[in-house]
Amino acid sequence: MENFMQKKFNAKVLNFEILAKGVKKITIKVNENFSFLPWQYIWIEIPNMKIEDAHGNRRAFSIFNNISADNTIEIIARISESGYKQSLFALEAGDDVIVHGPFGDSFIVSEDHLPNHIVMIAGGIGIAAFLQLVETISKRKFKTKCFLVYLNNSPESTPFIEELKLLKKKNKFFDYVISYENFSWNNVSKISSEFSSGEWWIAGPQGMVDFVYTELEIGGISKSNMFFENFYPTPKNNLTPEEVKRQLKENNIFAEAIQNSTNHTVITDANGVVLFANKATENITGYSHQEILGNTPRLWGGMMNQNFYVNFWKQKLSGEAFQGEIINRRKNGEIYYAIAHIAPILDKEKNIRGYIGTEEDISNLKIIEKEIMEKSAELDAFFNTAIDLMCVANTDKYFKRINPKFMSILGFTEEELLKNTFLSFIHPDDIAETEKIIGKLSQGEKTVDFKNRFRTKSGSYVWLQWNVSPQGSSLFAVGRDITVEIENSRKMEEINTELRQINKYMIDRELKMIELKEEIAKLKNNE
Repeated sequence: MENFMQKKFNAKVLNFEILAKGVKKITIKVNENFSFLPWQYIWIEIPNMKIEDAHGNRRAFSIFNNISADNTIEIIARISESGYKQSLFALEAGDDVIVHGPFGDSFIVSEDHLPNHIVMIAGGIGIAAFLQLVETISKRKFKTKCFLVYLNNSPESTPFIEELKLLKKKNKFFDYVISYENFSWNNVSKISSEFSSGEWWIAGPQGMVDFVYTELEIGGISKSNMFFENFYPTPKNNLTPEEVKRQLKENNIFAEAIQNSTNHTVITDANGVVLFANKATENITGYSHQEILGNTPRLWGGMMNQNFYVNFWKQKLSGEAFQGEIINRRKNGEIYYAIAHIAPILDKEKNIRGYIGTEEDISNLKIIEKEIMEKSAELDAFFNTAIDLMCVANTDKYFKRINPKFMSILGFTEEELLKNTFLSFIHPDDIAETEKIIGKLSQGEKTVDFKNRFRTKSGSYVWLQWNVSPQGSSLFAVGRDITVEIENSRKMEEINTELRQINKYMIDRELKMIELKEEIAKLKNNE
């Protein structure tokens, strides 16, 4: 499996700073190397909650500070009645937290993506992501113009007023306006003509995002030019939790099938907010039902790259179903792989009201796949570096693979060998015997040994000794060049023949000498 950057880090709270009424900057020190980009976000998990929260012990925050050399992260938080926020604000310096991330890249400025004009509309602490982006544009000397509309409830609850003044003073490309009322076209009227073709970045709570989107749409701004951080505009015909419950109740068989499915299944509204999750979703992700509802799947997602999510949402918003392999993360930080199927839920006019998504956990298959790939890599290395000749052929006697050693001996290229049967390279006198021996494998033999002659590219022949065994529907052969041995054996046979002839001559000569001596002896005796 792929080697992912760690996404779960132990950390400690360093300090708190009150920025405005009900708003704090929290500085956190990560216990190991931690890198991030100014436009990313993290999840902060509080291991020991002071006040329980049905939606869990972690929330997402934009990273406030720029790239840090000392592994510190700054986030901005506004107090609320939730158990999580109460517990967050009750933390003290030295308390433990867990950082998950970094994730996401909703707003990006880079050499590859540099709009001429950017309008940033921030509601409350939604300004956190924008301040560092302006700093990044300034430091990198990007040629773009930025205008910020900062919406808040009152001057007392508005942080960064002095910082905004300083940013404007230092950077001619940047201007801003602060409003303590709902967003209106008047907030951008003075720059609307100049910035209309640029990008409009919106970050804030759901109600603010819906209101801003409507005003921009009335003002003629295309949705394709709008980019959102966490919350997206709510469609008029958006699915509601109540409607999902009613539909499931009225379709008992459908509801029971979804609940008892081993595949993770969720139903979301058009913005991806989860309205329903089955039991398998809890089992696979590790999050409770209450933690999942009201969240988006980024609770367990966020592991894919930016291009994936850009194309993913483009496909979803077009009304097309999505199917593909994705990488997610369980609550305990463990990576898991899944095949996702996401289909739109449409009204009668074919408008998207929501989505139904299923995920099949294929982590075990990926482990097996990894083991196979590792073994395959080992076999490839062995096959390619072996000092023996190796080849794989199919049952039609065509080569499928040939190792470099075999190719070097024959002198043919891999392409020349693969387009022919191996019989076409065997000496004509050896073909019948080769086919006969290999035929034994189809009759149950597990391995056969034989030798034959193979033609080289120069037209000469080499003697090869083979051990062939069946591997599935293929034949796997390991061989060695025995040409020298055959030649040496032939020479030895020739020498032995000559020696035998010489030996016979010597014996015959010796016998004749014996006969001659006997004849001489007889003649002497007769005298």
